[in-house]
Amino acid sequence: MIKVANKKVIYRLSFRSFKANRIRNIVAILAIILTTLLFTSLFTVAVSMNYSIQQQYMRMAGGSAHGSFKYLNKEQADRLKADPLIKEYGMSLMLSMPEEAPFNKHHTEIRYSDKNEAKLYFSYPTTGKMPEDKMELATDTAVLDLLGIPHKIGEKVNLTFPVGERTVTDTFTLCGFWQTDEASLASQIWLSESYVEGQLKDYKPRASGYESIGTWNLDVMFANSRNIEANLRKITEENGYNFVDQSASNYLATGVNWAYTSTHLNKEDTIMMVAAITAVILLIIFTGYLIIYNIFQISVSGDIRFYGLLKTIGTTPKQIKRLVRNQAFFLSCFGIPVGLLTGFIIGNKLTPVIMNIMTNKRSFTAYNPWIFIGAALFSVITVGISCNKPGILASRVSPIEAVRYTERANGKKQYKNSRNGGKVYNMALANLALSRKKTVLVIISLSLSVILLNCTYTFTKGFDMDKFLDKFVITDFIVGHSDYFQCRFGSEDQKVTDSMINAINAQTGITESGRVYGSTFISNTSLEENDFKQFFGWYPKEAMESSLKDKDENGKISTDVDLYGLEDLPMKQLTLLKGKLDREKMKSGHYLALVVFPDDYGKPNLQDAIYDVGEKVKIHYCTDYKYSEDGKLTEYNGWDEEYEVIAVVMMPHNMSLRAYGDVPFITSAKTFIKDTGTENTMIYMYNVDKEHTKQMENFIKDYTDKQEPDMNYESKASYVNQFSTFRNMFLLVGSILSFIVGIVGILNFINAVLTSIMTRRREFAMLQSIGMTGKQLKKMLLFEGLFYSIVSILVSLVISVLIGYIALKPIENIMWFFTFRLNIMPIVILLPVFLVIGIIIPLLSYRMTNRKSIVERLREAE
Repeated sequence: MIKVANKKVIYRLSFRSFKANRIRNIVAILAIILTTLLFTSLFTVAVSMNYSIQQQYMRMAGGSAHGSFKYLNKEQADRLKADPLIKEYGMSLMLSMPEEAPFNKHHTEIRYSDKNEAKLYFSYPTTGKMPEDKMELATDTAVLDLLGIPHKIGEKVNLTFPVGERTVTDTFTLCGFWQTDEASLASQIWLSESYVEGQLKDYKPRASGYESIGTWNLDVMFANSRNIEANLRKITEENGYNFVDQSASNYLATGVNWAYTSTHLNKEDTIMMVAAITAVILLIIFTGYLIIYNIFQISVSGDIRFYGLLKTIGTTPKQIKRLVRNQAFFLSCFGIPVGLLTGFIIGNKLTPVIMNIMTNKRSFTAYNPWIFIGAALFSVITVGISCNKPGILASRVSPIEAVRYTERANGKKQYKNSRNGGKVYNMALANLALSRKKTVLVIISLSLSVILLNCTYTFTKGFDMDKFLDKFVITDFIVGHSDYFQCRFGSEDQKVTDSMINAINAQTGITESGRVYGSTFISNTSLEENDFKQFFGWYPKEAMESSLKDKDENGKISTDVDLYGLEDLPMKQLTLLKGKLDREKMKSGHYLALVVFPDDYGKPNLQDAIYDVGEKVKIHYCTDYKYSEDGKLTEYNGWDEEYEVIAVVMMPHNMSLRAYGDVPFITSAKTFIKDTGTENTMIYMYNVDKEHTKQMENFIKDYTDKQEPDMNYESKASYVNQFSTFRNMFLLVGSILSFIVGIVGILNFINAVLTSIMTRRREFAMLQSIGMTGKQLKKMLLFEGLFYSIVSILVSLVISVLIGYIALKPIENIMWFFTFRLNIMPIVILLPVFLVIGIIIPLLSYRMTNRKSIVERLREAE
C-alpha cells in the first residue's frame, strides 16, 4: 500500500465534520464540561479539606513540623540537626511557663527561637521582627491584651515570670507581634538568645520543676510526611540514642505531629480510603462515559453514510478512527478548560461549607497543580474510552452497508403476525428495540442519578439520632471547667466552683442533679504481670517490655489509678455487668466498682476487667510529693487504703476524665471525700423539664460566657445540632453529586431523543407519506419518551432496593450510630419530574426537526 501524506486532509475533514454537527457539539461539550467539573470539584474539595483539616490540627498541635526532638542540650541539638534525613529544622530554648495572673487562664511559654522555629510554630511576627537585641520581645495579640499593651511596635512590656526557684521581673521593648490564632492552645513569647541563656546560667529547678526548662527543642521537616515516626527513630538510633526505653540514660524523647493525615492511617484505613476514592473516580468516569459514548455512537450512526462515502474514495479504517478521535479532541479543547475552571470555583465554594458543617472554623484553598493535572487526565481518559467504540463502528462499516444503514439491532429479520402491530405504542416499543444498546445506555444514564440520590438519602436518613444521643448524652446538661472538656482535668483549679453550682440550682425546672468527683491527686495500685499485660495490651512491644522490668519486691508492677466519686444521679448512669451495685453499701465503707468503658458500638471492653467481684484492691494515695534533682517523683506523706470490688460496671465516656490509660474505679461521693481528703467536683450533671430547657440553655451559655468564662458545658441540644450538621454534610455532598449526574442523564436523554429524531426524519416522512398523521407521530414519540422515564424509574427502584440491602444495611456493623431504613421518597418525588421530561423533550425535539415538508425529507438521503 502506498503511504500518502494525508494527515492534514484528515485533520481538515475532522474539523469540517466537527463544525457540521452543532447540536452534537453543544451536548458533547456540556457533557465533557460536567465530567471535568466533577473530577475537578471532587479533587479540589478532597485536597482542600485535607489541607484545611491538617492546618487546623497543626494550629491546635502548635506547629507544622513533621516531628520533634524534645528536652535536648545544645550539643545534642547541633548533632541531630546535621542528619541528612532532615530537610529543614527550627530550634527553641525554653525559659519559663508563667502560671500567675494574668497567665493563670492562658497557657503561655517564654522561649528563645530562631526564625524557622517561629514559622513552624505559626508564631512569626507579621508586624515588626523577631528579637535581636537583648531586651527585645515578640508575642501575639492575646498576650499583649492580657498585659494591657497596645498593638504597637516600640511599646514597653513589663514581664514577671518564674525561672526555677527565682522570680524575674524585667522590662522589654516590643519588636514584633502577630494576630492570635483561635485554634492555638498556647501563646509564645519570644526573647533574644543572649537574654534567655543569661537567665539560665544560675537556673535551679523547683522541687516540682519542669523538665523542659533550660532544654532545647529541635523541630524537623523531612522530604514528606510519610513514615515520620520511622524517620525519627532512625535518626535517634543512628546517633547513638535510645528511642524506646524511657529509663535508659541515653533515651531521647520524640514527638510525631498528629496533625498530618498520614500519621492517622494504618494499612487498613489506607486501603479503605484508596478504595473509596477509586470507586468515586470510576463512578465519574462511568457517568461521563455514558453520555459521551452515546453522543459519539449516535453521531456515528447519523453520519454513517458520510463515513461510507469516505471509504469509497480510499479512506482507511485507521484514518476514520483518527477522524472520530480528532473530533473528540476538538470537543475536549473546548470542554476541559471550562470544566477545570468551573470545577475549581465550585470546589472552593463548597469546601468552606463542608468545613463549617464539620465545625472547623477555618478552611484553606489548596492551589495544587495536581488537581488540574489529575482532573484533565481523567477527563481525557473518559473521552478517549467513550469515542473508541464508535470509532471502531465507523471504521468497519462498508460503503454498501453505510448507504442502507438504519438504527436496528443486529441479527436476522424477524416477522411477526399481530392484530395490534399498527398500534402507536407498539411502534414506539419496536423503535426502541431497534437500537437496544442505545436504549439501555440512556436508561442507565437516567437511572444512575436517581439511584445515587436515593442511596445518599437512605444513607443520611440512617443516621440514628437516638443511638447518637445514647452514646453522648447522659443528662440534659453537664458543666465543668473548660480544661475538662479538653481532657485536661487534674488539679484543684479545674474543679466546678460552688458559686456556679449554686447559680444553676437557683434556676427553675431542675428535676435531678448530681456531682462527679475526680482525681486531683497521685494514686496507684500494683498489678500482677498477667493483669498488666491484659489491661495494657495496646502497648507497643518495646514499651511493654520496658514496663515489665519495673517490678517491686513482690513481683508486681505499679500503675496509676483514676478514682471517681459519684453521687446518686451519676451512679444511675452506670451499667451493671457483674456483681451488685449497692449504693448504700458503697457509702458505708471501703467498696469499689471496677469500671470498663464501652466501645464505639456501646459494648463493654471486657478485656479491661482485670479484677473480679470479691477481690481486694490496695490503693496508695499521695497528695503531698516532691521531685528529685533528676526529675523523678519522690512521694511523701502517702497512705494506703484497701477496698473490696463489689461490682464491675460500664461507665459512659462523658462522665469520665475523657482520657484512657489508667485503671479506673468508682466509689460513692462520701467515701471518695473521706478517703482522699479532697472535694473537687469534676463535673456537675442535671436534668431539666421540657418547659425550662431553652431557658436553661440561654442561662448556662450566658453564665459561662460572662460570669465564669473558665467554665464550659455540654447540652443535649448541642449534640442534636452537631449530629444534624454532620448528617447534612453527607446529604449536601451527595445531593450535589446526584444533581450533576442527573444533568448528565437528562443531557443524554435529550441527545438520544433529538439525534434519534434527526436520523429518522426520512423514516418519519415515509410514515407520514402513507397516511400517518402528525398527531400520531407525536404520540409515538411521547410513548418512547415515557417509556424511557418509566423504565428508568423502575430500574432505579429495583437497584436502589438491592443496593440498600446489599451495601447500606451492612453499614450498621461499621457505623455505630447507623440504622438502615429503606427509603424510596426521592424516587417517588422524581417520578412526575421524569414523566414531564419524557413528554416535553420529544415534543420539542419533533418541533425543531420537523419544519421541512415530507418531500424535502424524503429527498435528504438521495
